[in-house]
Amino acid sequence: MLQQFLLESPDIALNHHRADISAVAGMLERQEVDLALTVLEPSGEDLAFERLYECPFMLLLSKAHPLAGQTSISRDALLGAHLAIDGSQVNRNALCTIEGKLGCTPIIDYDVRHPDLLLSLVEHNRCISIVPSVKYRELVLSGKGQSLVCLPYRDGAPIAYFGIAYNTRKPLNALGKRFRDFVRSYFRGVDQRYEALVK
Repeated sequence: MLQQFLLESPDIALNHHRADISAVAGMLERQEVDLALTVLEPSGEDLAFERLYECPFMLLLSKAHPLAGQTSISRDALLGAHLAIDGSQVNRNALCTIEGKLGCTPIIDYDVRHPDLLLSLVEHNRCISIVPSVKYRELVLSGKGQSLVCLPYRDGAPIAYFGIAYNTRKPLNALGKRFRDFVRSYFRGVDQRYEALVK
């Protein structure tokens, strides 16, 4: 997504950092960064969060996995399965926070920051990955993942909320608004292209 934004906006200099939600909140409060793209709302009295997109988390697994033939998967069926999440502590914290509200505590065996490594682990039936559905749609649109299936939770899916956060003492300027509008448009475009592909 960020690569596409830079291609469409070559006049914008983008410095990209990955951090957990508490670090993001601190950087925003100290005005060390202008805005953050996150799946959790950071807390802080001077912080604003604009929700841009939401989708359910889903379960990505190899077609060779014993659970792959089901139409959905319960949390009980996941007990003992090796679970993986894509990315950083941001994603882990978001998932655990959301699952906690549902009374669950997921045990994540793999926290993989490189998407190709995560994809390889799933394809080789080493784990089930928990991903926002839009990430699976991106995978399909890129032509990858033919040996994978993506299934919903049977007993209530946690929801990923994508948005941008910023310090209210440093509101979005024209460049920040362009990035916000791009993110909203990007996710909408992924959904539209995926739906056209699977019709």
